[in-house]
Amino acid sequence: MKKTIIIISALAALLVAASCAKTASTELNSGTKQSLEAWINTYHPDAPQTPEGVWILVDEPGTGAELEGTDEELFVYLDYTTSTPASLGESFVSTTFRSLAERVGTGYDKSYYYGPKLTSFSESGISAGLESALKGMKVGGHRKCLVPGWLNTTSRYDKLDDYYANESGTSTIYDLYLRDIVPDETKWELDSLSAFFSHNFPKVKIADSLIYGVYLIDAAGNAVKTPYSESVYPSDTTVYVNYSGRLLNGSEFDSSSKVSVQWGKDYSEVTITTSKSKPVAGFAAGVWNMPPRQEVSVIFISSLGYGSSGSGKTIPAYSPLRFDLEATESN
Repeated sequence: MKKTIIIISALAALLVAASCAKTASTELNSGTKQSLEAWINTYHPDAPQTPEGVWILVDEPGTGAELEGTDEELFVYLDYTTSTPASLGESFVSTTFRSLAERVGTGYDKSYYYGPKLTSFSESGISAGLESALKGMKVGGHRKCLVPGWLNTTSRYDKLDDYYANESGTSTIYDLYLRDIVPDETKWELDSLSAFFSHNFPKVKIADSLIYGVYLIDAAGNAVKTPYSESVYPSDTTVYVNYSGRLLNGSEFDSSSKVSVQWGKDYSEVTITTSKSKPVAGFAAGVWNMPPRQEVSVIFISSLGYGSSGSGKTIPAYSPLRFDLEATESN
């Protein structure tokens, strides 16, 4: 038996008590299996199964590139809705569609990010069941699947029976829309920035970075391409900064007035003294290189922001960020 234990991905971490509880049987999932088969016979009696045991409830093929096996370098750009099997059909859990979330109301918050999300299509980034559900889809396709709880794990086994014997978890219905297959995540982010600049800052090109992955843009829309050899402020200076942070789609996730920023010898030593914390590297590089007495925007790739984890429900994973900055005073 081969098993690799890793952290369960966010999409695979939904919990249903009935799926997780051990029954009196010596088989961990015997009760769950019976209830899932009864649900399928009631609502989707003709649903086929993948070789791994995922039921395909709806399959509308796309016309783009086909998604094959997992790859450590591969990412998928997905819209999805998740629900759980219920006596009346399905019980809603979550969605990337704002209109649906607003209509259902469960957990909806207008400040949250809604829209497609980039997810690693690797064994370490996706559950065995979700891999089976997605495999073979083409870009532009839609597939709705029921993934048994024992497959909602990022552990991997050589034999399918070992999932059933050793794993239990959420039995989840995934309504999946494959928007894109992304073989190079960093290039995908830079392409997104290039399109963003073309629409919002036409004087800025992707080659105009301040440092790799960071773009500082002055009030006239010009790129500041040369880092200061040393900051415009001495290292012991406290500077008060107004800022607002946005995703590239314009959604604001944070803003504050007169944040106290302590300068260091270089941007990596910049700290926010009001919260006694270090800002993400892209933000720090932007404020440290701000021309004096100007309003600027700093835009940067996710590896200099919140990376593969994102931040809460407002910043999804692999999100380039924009901060509009203004230094108001110093002492």
